[in-house]
Amino acid sequence: MARLHRFYLESELPQDGPVAIAGPAARQMRTVLRLRPGARVTLFSGDGRELLAELTRLDEDGAEARPLEWRRPEVELAGPLEIRLALLKSDRLEWALQKLTEVGATHISLVETERTIVHPEAGRWERRRKRYERIVIEATEQCGRVRLPQLSGPMDFEAAVTQPVQGSALLAAPSDASGDAEPSRSSGYALLIGPEGG
Repeated sequence: MARLHRFYLESELPQDGPVAIAGPAARQMRTVLRLRPGARVTLFSGDGRELLAELTRLDEDGAEARPLEWRRPEVELAGPLEIRLALLKSDRLEWALQKLTEVGATHISLVETERTIVHPEAGRWERRRKRYERIVIEATEQCGRVRLPQLSGPMDFEAAVTQPVQGSALLAAPSDASGDAEPSRSSGYALLIGPEGG
């Protein structure tokens, strides 16, 4: 059986009754995928559950679906995985956000460092941030996760190394020889990754 299309909905899914679908999800269903009433889809809103549903209406005003089955797939990591990632050039950053979402990151904080090549410009940053959020949503839909990673920042380097973390903190550095203690898997990890300039 072919894998069903998955869609993230910003609004909370109703426990029962029809599901109203609007915005990017409805547009993608109608204009990109050309779905029709009767098609089955998977819907999720980031609370750890997903809903198998059947489309009952799809037009220019949006879409509506009939709930069929609630599921709570065990696809998320046991503990949090927080990534503090130095800003990269746009295409590399987009790729990194996609892959970090796919491997299960629960929180991605963007960091501005001394050797960061790209520095955010206030006027353009909001547009870029919206694009980055869309990339995270699409990666979550594609890889089968049921929770969206939280995207924040950019923060400065000092904040990135002083803000408390949940679990074990790791620094990706070639010269790091900081102990051999084995962190607990269930408590989670926080990983700081530097910029292209090293």
